[in-house]
Amino acid sequence: MLSKFFGRPFWGVTSFLFASKFVFEVHWYGFTDGEAWVEGNTNDVCGSIVGRVNQQAGFLLDWNFPLILSEFGLDLRGTNTNDNRYFSCALAYATAQDMDWTLWALTGSYYLRSGVVDHDEMYGALSFDWSGSKSDAQMARIRSIQLPFQGPNRKQLPGHLTILHPLTGLCVSTDDSFQRLELSGGRYADQWSYVRQTLSFNNGSFFSCTTAGGVGMEVRLEECDTASKWTLLSASQHHVSTQLDDGTSLCLEVSGNGRTVVTNPCRCLSFDSSCDPQDQWFKLANTDQLT
Repeated sequence: MLSKFFGRPFWGVTSFLFASKFVFEVHWYGFTDGEAWVEGNTNDVCGSIVGRVNQQAGFLLDWNFPLILSEFGLDLRGTNTNDNRYFSCALAYATAQDMDWTLWALTGSYYLRSGVVDHDEMYGALSFDWSGSKSDAQMARIRSIQLPFQGPNRKQLPGHLTILHPLTGLCVSTDDSFQRLELSGGRYADQWSYVRQTLSFNNGSFFSCTTAGGVGMEVRLEECDTASKWTLLSASQHHVSTQLDDGTSLCLEVSGNGRTVVTNPCRCLSFDSSCDPQDQWFKLANTDQLT
């Protein structure tokens, strides 16, 4: 464990003389924990592993040390369940922490690796022949964290949130009528706030709040006196849930068309390892980078 104070021993060194020259790094892959993402409930595993990452490395950010996620990535063929579940959790974490990162790897293939000629790099961003990307969809997810969210001062501005959907790399926005929620690639177009369990939107000229209509129905923006109350559920804290007047609990979810935000019964909250909750995962992240 690092010392919080420069003057105390630091890895056997009695004084910290290089405070402005250190950059710390952390590596995190799906296989870091074996098959945990397949064998356990995705929410439980995400919550547990994020807690460990914070304990072993993330705490450095709270002390204003530079920390880079210097190795992370996933099998870009899309067939590795362990990697697929891990990566949404890792993206959400990198978003919330506003971490700098480097992806493993650029390489599309190798002349020779591990005794195999023309070895395919399944984690490589480039296609086998290096002519394009291996997966445009995965590159879109990675681009969602390419720009800073908070900048170097890590300001906490609860009135300015980005709502990321890690599975797609898209963010929650509003349609042109400012009446319903949809996913878009424009990360900073909207300014969200989450205060006293109310999820609200402010475009600079008016203020409105999110309201759930029912099972399978679109989330609407309405007057705030009718707003739904939203809570963050599960060990991952990525389920955004509300309760209807009849007691039905619903969670935000991406609709079948892949663009509209609706509410449906919350799924995969705990225990079940066969259930994949990622279409119901949303990350509310502070941001001071507004355009």
